[in-house]
Amino acid sequence: MRRFVYWGLVGCLLGAGACISLAPQGSVAQISDTSTRDPAAADRALLAFGETHPHCLIWTNWQKLCSRTGADGAIHCTADPDRAVEPSEPFCAGATAPHATSAFRDNFGGARQSSLRFCESRWQGSEAEAVNEGETTLCTAFTEGRPFNGRRIAAMRHPWCQAWSDALTGDLICSERGGNGTPSCSGLAARHYEHPHLLGCSEWVDAVPCSRPVGGPPRHTSAGGHDRAIVGGVPNPEGSAVWGTFCTE
Repeated sequence: MRRFVYWGLVGCLLGAGACISLAPQGSVAQISDTSTRDPAAADRALLAFGETHPHCLIWTNWQKLCSRTGADGAIHCTADPDRAVEPSEPFCAGATAPHATSAFRDNFGGARQSSLRFCESRWQGSEAEAVNEGETTLCTAFTEGRPFNGRRIAAMRHPWCQAWSDALTGDLICSERGGNGTPSCSGLAARHYEHPHLLGCSEWVDAVPCSRPVGGPPRHTSAGGHDRAIVGGVPNPEGSAVWGTFCTE
């Protein structure tokens, strides 16, 4: 059985699934609190967040997860159909250096509260440090059952990935092609499959327009044609708010 141990890049996130496109519709207006109640407004808020935070690589409102992995770097969004929740304010869930710190600091006020919505364990700095609406509040562990927890194949599927494996053991879980005794990812998604461990892409498609996609091994060490590719440790599944496929470039 194909096996791999992956994640040469940690400091952001990974995975995504059922594609939902968010296309610009005229100028981006100021988004009000109605974005948490009106689905169309929630989509506009996600699009607006991506446009106004160009260094953010992956962001969410907990109802949908977005990244810049569409055609020609367009915004690609996915839902978690097996853990559907009402949207809250969008927040950045991953950015590369040197913007990672600023992306975190941009998550203040409603965005900060949204980012902590499914937090199970928090670290809070001293009162002297907490100068900007709880800026030092960090989540040390998110709830296992949250949306986009990296375990539900329906939410993890992405056009860039042909096969998904167990991030801990490396065991192949499903293939988009199916056959040869391997379950199809579409079939598992239709059965609401949730894996006990974090899932990761173990075979990128040849046409991935990114040399360092996050969500599995780097493309040059992808498991295709290899029995084992050791490229890094496995991150804590509860250590990041969400998991989805994105590009670091």
